[in-house]
Amino acid sequence: MDAAASAHLNTSGDSRPFSLLDTVALPCVVFDARQRLLFANRPFRREFQDTLTPRLRLDDFMQRFHSYDSAPTLGPGTRSDSIATTDQERDEEVYDPETRQSYVLHSRPLRPVAEGGTVLTLQNLTETRSSQARSADLQEQLMLTSRSMSVGEMATTIAHELNQPLGAILNYLGVVRNLLDGQPEHGRALEGVSAALLQAERATAVIARIREFVRTREPKKEPCRVADLVHSVISLLSLEIRQQRVRVDCDLATDLPSIQVDRIMMELVVANLVRNALDAMSASPPDRRFLGIDAEPDLEGHVRITVRDSGCGIPPETIDQLFQPFFTSKKNGMGAGLAICRSIMEFHGGRLYFEPMQTEGAAFVCCIPVSPS
Repeated sequence: MDAAASAHLNTSGDSRPFSLLDTVALPCVVFDARQRLLFANRPFRREFQDTLTPRLRLDDFMQRFHSYDSAPTLGPGTRSDSIATTDQERDEEVYDPETRQSYVLHSRPLRPVAEGGTVLTLQNLTETRSSQARSADLQEQLMLTSRSMSVGEMATTIAHELNQPLGAILNYLGVVRNLLDGQPEHGRALEGVSAALLQAERATAVIARIREFVRTREPKKEPCRVADLVHSVISLLSLEIRQQRVRVDCDLATDLPSIQVDRIMMELVVANLVRNALDAMSASPPDRRFLGIDAEPDLEGHVRITVRDSGCGIPPETIDQLFQPFFTSKKNGMGAGLAICRSIMEFHGGRLYFEPMQTEGAAFVCCIPVSPS
């Protein structure tokens, strides 16, 4: 509103009784008993210059605001027009959706009451509400961090407790292998013991990496062939794959460059995605259980490894929560798998994301940096 219009506004009637309101720091406005505008002080004219005209009425002004629900964190609710008819003092928190500003609106009847009218004073609460929202976000982050730290401590404890029995298993298997070695009649038994020994050694390496990962958060990156990584995971989970009668198709490009990764940690990522795929297909008919693992280079210096299945798919309402810590759709799941996998990928300078399927099932994509030439 320009100076001339402002002068007309506050001199169109007898504004002298209200001139002291210009010294008030908060926006104040006065309406008569017929809801016509009598006076608006300088802070009000600055704050609401977009809507302020000599013809402004109380009910029209109140239409711009929405009331907050009884729980402010739920956001603005219904329009606030009850003040336009009140004859008692009252305070109400309101929200202006056009400017996204929050206010405490204080209304009181114009004295003397017999003449009618309303005086409104508005206090801007936007910064206060923003601070409250930031504080709530910080509290949530602190809670998640605390829970993550607890998971880390639990992982360290479990790894420590498993070390001794795994060490004993390795020793016993080594003794049995030595006893069977050189006895052709026990060739198949020796083969089974050797396979068990290999998996026990792998478990020991995984636990060592987990302890190191929790403690230092620094993976050891070395050049690794994608085909070796994928086939290692398939071999590791071959028993589960056979038991569930899942058909596996690996489509790995022949010209794939090596990737720069911590081999053990990256195997954990791919193995977790494959296990999730197997779980997703558990309710499907055996002839419709299909697991695909594709790998191809992209134009950004990465290798894309895609793990896809023909299972039940991901409900649209849960997609945004897939990588949140402790979110799970499994009955006995902890909700840590995908969150940890994404953290591992980010430590490697890569990405892990969900890719919608046009038909049934789901697909997860790992983008991994290639090894420096």
